[in-house]
Amino acid sequence: MQKKDNQTVIIIVHFGDRSFTIECVKSLEKEERPTIVVDNASDEKLRKLLSPYSWVTYTDPGKNLFYGGGMNWGMEKAASLYSPDYFFLLNNDTVVAPGTVQAMEKKMEEVRDAGIIGPPIYYEDGKTLWITGGTVDLRKGFPKYTATTKPGVRDFICGAAMMVREKAIKNVGGFDLDFGMYAEDVDLSLRFRSKGWESYFFHAGKVVHVGSASSGSQYGKLQSYYRWRNRLMIVFKNGNFLEKLSTLIWMGPVILRDTFLYLRSNKKKELSYCWAGLLGKKMP
Repeated sequence: MQKKDNQTVIIIVHFGDRSFTIECVKSLEKEERPTIVVDNASDEKLRKLLSPYSWVTYTDPGKNLFYGGGMNWGMEKAASLYSPDYFFLLNNDTVVAPGTVQAMEKKMEEVRDAGIIGPPIYYEDGKTLWITGGTVDLRKGFPKYTATTKPGVRDFICGAAMMVREKAIKNVGGFDLDFGMYAEDVDLSLRFRSKGWESYFFHAGKVVHVGSASSGSQYGKLQSYYRWRNRLMIVFKNGNFLEKLSTLIWMGPVILRDTFLYLRSNKKKELSYCWAGLLGKKMP
């Protein structure tokens, strides 16, 4: 089968409430770009609901690959069907304003060392700015989202909405599947930087994010397992010796504090997930 030329392919990873995914797809109609929905939930009803949208290709990997694995699957699928210059990666609980893809493509063309570009991401009200990228302190293993409106280089771009250069993906590789969920976008940005590809925020379009619709609360089992575990992974993959040592020293009291908060909230089961992640054990 001959590949189709298309500057950008949009990729959405579905898990959770299918109504979010449908609304995200609807918002993309005027972008006039092929869209691939990776169904981590193997939701047959979602496949049927997506059938009227001619620009959408539905794909089911057969199991939950989490965010990074789903995006890697989607990018491989996109590369097999098209010859894209860019991938626009979206959480399923986002809504994209018309013209966003074109605005981001323009920035990609202008800034040749941009491996990743992020648009402004707003809270659900569509008026309050939420994220314009983030910073990473490798002495503490602590990624921090920012809402600074000044455009320019960021340490990382939020995976809820990021445009990735296909050439950079070929050069660096996709998301590290060891992360499972959380901070895989931070790791990707840092690995891109190590190969000369920067991450930028620009006022290019607009994305509205309705929240963590697929992952649960702060003290949920998944968040408990991955949150601190993946912060350590960020440092031990990307930091130097002193940064690793500093992180271990800094994290000790903070983890003890969190342990107390779990116990005070009667979250003993969830606490066991937290410590399993920290000790490098499999999820209980």
